[in-house]
Amino acid sequence: MKIKSKIKRALFFLLISCCTYSQNGEEILRKVRTQYSSNKSLQFSTTYNLYKRQQDKKVYEFYTGLYFKNADNEVYIKINDTEYLITKRINAQISNEEKAVLITNGTNILSKEYDFGNLFDDFQKPLIKDKKTYWEMEFKAKPITTQPYSKLVLHIGKDYFIQKQIFYYANAMDFSGDYRKQDMEYPRLEIIFGKHSRENVPLALFDTSKYFTVANKKVTLAARYRNYELIDHR
Repeated sequence: MKIKSKIKRALFFLLISCCTYSQNGEEILRKVRTQYSSNKSLQFSTTYNLYKRQQDKKVYEFYTGLYFKNADNEVYIKINDTEYLITKRINAQISNEEKAVLITNGTNILSKEYDFGNLFDDFQKPLIKDKKTYWEMEFKAKPITTQPYSKLVLHIGKDYFIQKQIFYYANAMDFSGDYRKQDMEYPRLEIIFGKHSRENVPLALFDTSKYFTVANKKVTLAARYRNYELIDHR
């Protein structure tokens, strides 16, 4: 499945896993993890703003998104025209722009998504600032790292929900629309989180039959998606 837009190429995680060596930072991030991974419903909106250069103030490209999680830790995410359905039985990515449906085996992705210890080896000790209503945590990458970011900044509310994420990319991205020339820049991506709610999430969001059915291990796309390409990676 091809990823056409610049912002889609920049996105890999909805919620970035972060790390810290300070006890205070570890405690903050532990409570953040609890907020997002607890067996409770959760929903919020997101805005993705991509800036062509790290110092730019004008947005180059933006998307809006939605996030819904039920008490069973099943997740439905929509980012612009792409939908993600993560259940215990099966996972699906539906790209309405590219007219493609990607199917994989179900997995508890949250156990990995919120494992903040994963990045302990890649970032220096963070700078933490108390901004009264939220904490600002700045992480700079070590000189040798596998991370695609030179710096990450988190704004974490005093309720331990994330308010904003800022990604400073370590590698240049080609912004040229002409394959005959390049326009290489180091972008910045900001993800802004709307108000978080614990209201019950509609069960219909996690009904995979809207997209496809599975019988005798064979996947059949629903009528609405019959012209989509099926990519079965189970």
